[in-house]
Amino acid sequence: MRKIFILFFAAVLVSCSAGTGGVKTRGIGVYPGAPSESFAPKVIDGGTEYRNIALGRAATHSSSYDYNLTAQLVTDGIVSDGPVPWLEVIEDGKPLPKAERELLLDGRRESRRDLYGKSPSVEIRFHGMDFNATKVEPTCFGAFPKGVSCKVEPSGNDGVKAYRIGVRNPGGGMVMLNNVFFYDGGKKLDLLPSNFFHSAWMSEGSAEEWVRIDLGAVSDFDRMVFRWENGPVSGKVQVSDDDRSWKDAATIGQGEDFKEISLPGCRGRYVRALLDASADGKPYVLSEWEVYGRGGVSLEAAASPEPEDGKAFLSGGGWKLQRASLVGATGEEISSPSFDDASWLIATVPGTVLASYVNAGAVPDPGYADNQNFISESWFRSDFWY
Repeated sequence: MRKIFILFFAAVLVSCSAGTGGVKTRGIGVYPGAPSESFAPKVIDGGTEYRNIALGRAATHSSSYDYNLTAQLVTDGIVSDGPVPWLEVIEDGKPLPKAERELLLDGRRESRRDLYGKSPSVEIRFHGMDFNATKVEPTCFGAFPKGVSCKVEPSGNDGVKAYRIGVRNPGGGMVMLNNVFFYDGGKKLDLLPSNFFHSAWMSEGSAEEWVRIDLGAVSDFDRMVFRWENGPVSGKVQVSDDDRSWKDAATIGQGEDFKEISLPGCRGRYVRALLDASADGKPYVLSEWEVYGRGGVSLEAAASPEPEDGKAFLSGGGWKLQRASLVGATGEEISSPSFDDASWLIATVPGTVLASYVNAGAVPDPGYADNQNFISESWFRSDFWY
């Protein structure tokens, strides 16, 4: 035992010092480990240009209806309209929480709902999702399998597509309802809400909620524009320098529009919309929040390494990134020197799309606390151009 301990300790000493040249890495599990291998853009002062300083900045929320319609989407520069895609699942008359709503649609073999009784039921309601299902196939297994069956009946109204899955379970006990597959002819449909992109935050509740933006630096601003799809009847706009002490900058009273607000002489790093009640008792839906002023932060691309031994490196440099749905140009047009990519995000290369957004300050670092819940699932279902 002593020999093993000594050998292990010696190995740790060697691994901590070998090859570092006295330079500390960025930490265990952090990629890239060596600072010299990081090609993240440099964050610099935003300058004096009057602009939307909230564009592309990290946003957080008090709650979101699901893991798709999150606060990240209120600063992406995309104003959506039309119906918001969201899923409602009713099990024996009770709505399921957001962590359990998509289990029957995610296509995973281990996902299921455990139902009890002789005639349990599940109703799946698709709001704001346009599709044509010619066949629906649920799979159910009973603890006492004799006579167990599932029957699907359309149950939608008022423009909501809905399907009720009734289970016949003569023996009682538990029935496992696995994936429910939807088909249009011979094509299997992917009906998770994140597959129907809509750039908006949707709260879980309709009373006290908040959404907050980190502008990146203390900034001067005098105007805000809210692109509500379902707004509040009352609330406040608040400002803070440290994300702890908040000062009221504007109060919106009953019946007043909470769309465009003048805030002369306002200054701060963080802005927060503190909402009291929605207009119709349903969750808030905010597509975009614009903050106009001067300051904030800008990005400067990391320099590419110099060619070495006849080799050119693709790291750093002028790489940029954009969601493919916002680009109408072809690959050939994008590749031309005259293509205008001024609105595209400076990318981190090498790195993932998520790493580029984190390094640009567009989303919170998912490695901390519950920050991953602020990153929209639709973002992982999107194509991007480099």
